[in-house]
Amino acid sequence: MKIRIKLLFMSCVLGTSLLTTSTSVFAKNNVNRLAGQDRYGTSNAIVSQGWTQSSCAILVNSQNFPDAITASPLAKKYNAPILLTDTSSLTNSTKEKLQGLGVKNVFIIGGVGVVSSQVENTLKSMDISVKRICGQDRYETSVNVAKELGTSKGVFIVNGEHYEDALSAAPIAAKLQYPIILVDQNYVSDMVKNYINNQVKTNNTEINVIGGQDVLSNNIVSSLNPTKTYNQSTKYDRNLALINNYKGQLDLSTVYLASDKGFADALSGSVLAGKNGNPIILVGDSNQSSINSYITNNNVNNLTILGGTGVLSNDVVARITGNSNNSDNNTTVAADKVHQELQVYDNLLNDTNWQRNNGIIFYSDGKSTIDNHWIIDIDQDGVYEMLVHHGNCEANLTISVITYNNGNIKIEHLPSDHNYSADYSKSEKVLFTYGGRGGSNYITGYKLENGHCEKVFTAFSNEARYSESEQAKAVYKINEQSVSKKEYEETFKKFGSIDHLK
Repeated sequence: MKIRIKLLFMSCVLGTSLLTTSTSVFAKNNVNRLAGQDRYGTSNAIVSQGWTQSSCAILVNSQNFPDAITASPLAKKYNAPILLTDTSSLTNSTKEKLQGLGVKNVFIIGGVGVVSSQVENTLKSMDISVKRICGQDRYETSVNVAKELGTSKGVFIVNGEHYEDALSAAPIAAKLQYPIILVDQNYVSDMVKNYINNQVKTNNTEINVIGGQDVLSNNIVSSLNPTKTYNQSTKYDRNLALINNYKGQLDLSTVYLASDKGFADALSGSVLAGKNGNPIILVGDSNQSSINSYITNNNVNNLTILGGTGVLSNDVVARITGNSNNSDNNTTVAADKVHQELQVYDNLLNDTNWQRNNGIIFYSDGKSTIDNHWIIDIDQDGVYEMLVHHGNCEANLTISVITYNNGNIKIEHLPSDHNYSADYSKSEKVLFTYGGRGGSNYITGYKLENGHCEKVFTAFSNEARYSESEQAKAVYKINEQSVSKKEYEETFKKFGSIDHLK
């Protein structure tokens, strides 16, 4: 019965969202897609569109965004493409692209923990000169990239824990040669303070701070004394506000579209977009109709899609361009897809052999140890995941994430310590798992990226061990760093409304 109720609820939601279609139609033959089989293929397609040869290239980690998102203005300075690599070894496709372009100089953005010495040595063996720009953390790296860029008339300051605002700024920053500087939501590092005080404010440089209260605290924004603040309530609104403000310096005849569910495609495309002053609009699940309105009202003639159909599907593009003319059928197909997913999950809940083979049942008699289950679309991509709370004793309770998609079933067991519940932040697409014992509580946040639950947040507190008069003894940690009780409580506000999974 629980499965059936959830099916009815989600089908209604799908029906409502898919029946809302755009009214302005964009010419289909003016839509171009730059894509490959993966982020490396897409990166190479973007590079081929903009460069036939280049003496210089910027190399960044394909999976780790903090250092990478500062690279676009530097790439534009040297008319260099941004190329992607793995941490430990230079990707073959990237190596071939470097050779094909005739690259002689490479800037590596990030320390050896981000792009290893082995990658650097491979480049040198190819007779390529290498310069590494890095710092003790992402914030210092952003400052060092800015110093390499040189004197500028402006700067963009964004939260370094999220990539969306940086990607919104990237092509504009490339065009204008404004560096992108990273700060924490509640903290500005000394390196950043010194850079702003000594090299930004002294030159009367334009200071643009991008971020609403979901990513930047009011105290941090005011301490930066910005020339202009983009503090709209959502990343999508900030994206369009930024484009609108620089509309006179941009060419809106062509606009690039990139999914907000990953950084690599938008980053790779940001230099190509910045070369001609074209902006990038981030596409999410809730802003497709507003993008349609924007491209119509601003006389956009050409759209370039960054990424393959697995990232931005043809249906999504059709809704944005107003060419989706069969919404009733789309709604039926989507509802049928959800029904199929839920039926598969229902079967798995009753399949003791499958549960035993996949580490959910441990008892030899086949007795189920499933305590609870939830069904939720974690990354809001239209594919629903099933979370199963299970274990063979209280100390071994854990949560497993099961995904059924296109006939394939994937299961991932999340690490836990006396796991007892889960929460979900819809606005940030973060799944939280809770555990603890002896008065201590552990919270871990996960994002679903490329089918894998990537840990993005940790919190720890042991205040339950102490009475109110002994609170000074309590310990609070966020991402392994000790914080005050107030800072601990304030941290969770950036995730917006958090729903408890019941």
